[in-house]
Amino acid sequence: MAPQQKRESLDSASRTSITRVLRRLPDSPWAQMTTFQAELRAQFAAARPAHFALDHTWDDGPDGLALSFPASSPNGFSVHLVATDADITVNAGRMHVPFDGSEPPSALVGQALALARDLLSPRMRLRERRFLGRPYRWYLEHKQGSAWVPEHEMGLLMWAPAMLATTTIYQNNQLPARSGRAV
Repeated sequence: MAPQQKRESLDSASRTSITRVLRRLPDSPWAQMTTFQAELRAQFAAARPAHFALDHTWDDGPDGLALSFPASSPNGFSVHLVATDADITVNAGRMHVPFDGSEPPSALVGQALALARDLLSPRMRLRERRFLGRPYRWYLEHKQGSAWVPEHEMGLLMWAPAMLATTTIYQNNQLPARSGRAV
């Protein structure tokens, strides 16, 4: 096994074992949480940059554990991560991106946190299409060179003539853009 592959597998194993230990502690708040919820708390605590004052709130509601970042400007949008028993979802403005599948919860939570981190930077934006003032389609776009490339798309089941539609761009600037972002 190459040293790089070995290091990656050790990092992944150590993240998983930390979560398992926290869930076994009887007085730990992680003991009563699902794997997705415990992973969200543990990975955010480990990844949160200490030198950034990042405004956020936690809410343990009936829909799951939510980590919310409010919009920092009128041209920005709020970002929410909601961890349930079965998955984790990133909500950006009126759009949502679910993370569920065959990968382990630690990997899916890591992907969701990476998307949320990029949504809080100027490297990504939310483009909203409106017809007669009503939103009907949303695009999460990332900057590639000088162009904006759609990464996720969501829309209502309606058709709107393009010549009557308007576009609104929302963008956050709470964190600096990462230079080597993988798409």
